[in-house]
Amino acid sequence: MVKIILVVTLLGGMAWADEAADRIAVTRTVAASARADAKTADLLTVDFDGELVKLPAARPWCELDCPKVTFGAVRFITADVALVDGTATGDGVVPGPAFIAVLKRVGDSWRIASMRRAMR
Repeated sequence: MVKIILVVTLLGGMAWADEAADRIAVTRTVAASARADAKTADLLTVDFDGELVKLPAARPWCELDCPKVTFGAVRFITADVALVDGTATGDGVVPGPAFIAVLKRVGDSWRIASMRRAMR
């Protein structure tokens, strides 16, 4: 009985580690796509649908109002599909445009399949 509990605990911990790593990879992909200098070919699926939320280029010496993406939630619909909602803020735009993105795992990386501006 103790062995079963240990195995279940270890497997559960490994699944959590994978989800945490996926969550980080998903948010990094969306944040990278919002940069003005982003190479979007590496971040989008072949059948991408929608419009990317773009941030203005960061000004030198920006401190409090630097452009950034703030994430509300990352939900995994399946192990290979994630739904992300967030907001682009900064550069005098407070609050910036809200968005909803759907990401799909392609090989070892996450790519944006769809992105839409959301209503507040």
